[in-house]
Amino acid sequence: MSQPSPTTAGHLAALRHPLQNVAINSSTTSSNGPASAETGPVPSPSTAMAQQYAALVEHISNRDRITVLQDQIEGFATKLHDATAYMNVRAAMAVVNPQFPVTRVNVNSEEEETFKRNLDDFARDITQRTKDICALIDTLPPVLATPETFQPAFDRLDAEHGVALDELKQSITVGERMLDAIRRTEQTILDAEPQFAQGHDAAVGVAGSLSEQGAATGSGNVH
Repeated sequence: MSQPSPTTAGHLAALRHPLQNVAINSSTTSSNGPASAETGPVPSPSTAMAQQYAALVEHISNRDRITVLQDQIEGFATKLHDATAYMNVRAAMAVVNPQFPVTRVNVNSEEEETFKRNLDDFARDITQRTKDICALIDTLPPVLATPETFQPAFDRLDAEHGVALDELKQSITVGERMLDAIRRTEQTILDAEPQFAQGHDAAVGVAGSLSEQGAATGSGNVH
């Protein structure tokens, strides 16, 4: 059975070990000579795989750092909340104005030395967490913002703001028209109330007269 050529063995090794493409390519070149003029200096598949692998590793590493940063910020917020709650519950009543002495006592308060020592522990912990967050942010890749990259987003937001402003103006105009119509209707009702009252009184008077006439006619028929 024939043995695989050095070139074939080199490519197989490159596929198995993409990060070792530099050494493999150099050994392949030394065994077979320089690349031919027909192919040119085209990167081998192993080089492309190594670059993709390195980019993937960097991407995963950045995502891991962002996850750690989220955990650090969450821990910082929790510690800050705990410190605030501790001071609110365990602090003794203090005199703010000598003219108004303290008349109540916090039964949950701690001794001054214990309270101060715990506050110092909280302060050191919060300070260290802040430093850790800043150091972790410094390890993240920078986000380069230039006018060329920022201007499209700014133009889009400005256009959306203009559309929203126009819709708001239209809504205000419609609301003002509706309010004016309601006011006119209310004024019409107020103006019609006296006429309605006069008509009601006239109707009541006519009904009373008819009732009296009917009663008189009935009594005449009886006699």
